[in-house]
Amino acid sequence: MAEINDPTRRDIIAETAFNVATLRFLATGMAYSEILETAESVATVQLEALRNRYAKEKISPLNTTEIEEVDRAQNRIYEFGLKINHNNNLIFKPTFSGHGFIHLCEGDLRTDREIVEFKYVSRNFRSSDLKQTLVYCCLNFFEDKNSFERIILVNPFRGAILEVRTDELVNACGGVSFDEFAYRFSYYVCSGDVSR
Repeated sequence: MAEINDPTRRDIIAETAFNVATLRFLATGMAYSEILETAESVATVQLEALRNRYAKEKISPLNTTEIEEVDRAQNRIYEFGLKINHNNNLIFKPTFSGHGFIHLCEGDLRTDREIVEFKYVSRNFRSSDLKQTLVYCCLNFFEDKNSFERIILVNPFRGAILEVRTDELVNACGGVSFDEFAYRFSYYVCSGDVSR
């Protein structure tokens, strides 16, 4: 996929694409044009709320080239969702209760066994992307004592997917089981020894 001409527009394109894919799963019977319009409106409101903390600029509507990009990206997200939707257990924008100094947060997609994060970037995946998903794994573990079996990173911009077993990632990085990792995580985010 070609590089987006204006990287400052990547946020509205990515959020709209994600919202379109979500609505396609949830709003059967809606016309695609209605889904696209709703998804763009929701993305605009979300992003303007974030931007208003720093600047008062309005987000301009998507142009034809950007809508084509949204179509390609949302289709990759949607197709990926169909692929992992085991027993209709797909949850878009799952929330995770906070723990220690970490507040309530929202992921991109989950099933009973997998946590999925979409990274709409022109770079390769980074360790920080895996760290983010490991935080979600720990928060989920402390909510219901279950761990996600797999972490999946998806880049709908580049068409790249990285899948890794959670226990193998934690063992390869720290030489411990996931349970031990989660309890160490809990200690660091809940104790007063954060600066150790």
